[in-house]
Amino acid sequence: MSAEEALLGSLIIAPSYLSKARASLSGPSFSVSAHAVIWGALCELEDNRRSIDLVTVASTLESHNMLESAGGYAYLSSLLDHGGDPEAVGAYSALIQEAYTKRALGELGMRLIAQSEGGTSPYKVLHDTREAV
Repeated sequence: MSAEEALLGSLIIAPSYLSKARASLSGPSFSVSAHAVIWGALCELEDNRRSIDLVTVASTLESHNMLESAGGYAYLSSLLDHGGDPEAVGAYSALIQEAYTKRALGELGMRLIAQSEGGTSPYKVLHDTREAV
């Protein structure tokens, strides 16, 4: 079970913790695209002050033709089995954010390598690095 699965399962089970997770996470924070799609549905439901449970999440995804992109109903249902402890939402969010930061830094490093190997001025590379960070 990943931190992303534990978080999403916890939030479907105990949606009152969603605002705590939203304080530090956004769609791009998730490494699995299906998880970002599910996150978007959870946020939409909260923004529209609708109740959050397995049925409403699936219905929201279906209304946007995104249920299959989220892994389907069976996958959503499995998140309930993999849901962690709602009290640990802060810890799951921190793990997800840390992984996102590492991915973002890795992507930045790859762009910098490509720029410097592509003949870009070292001063331009440094400038771009400062802007990105």
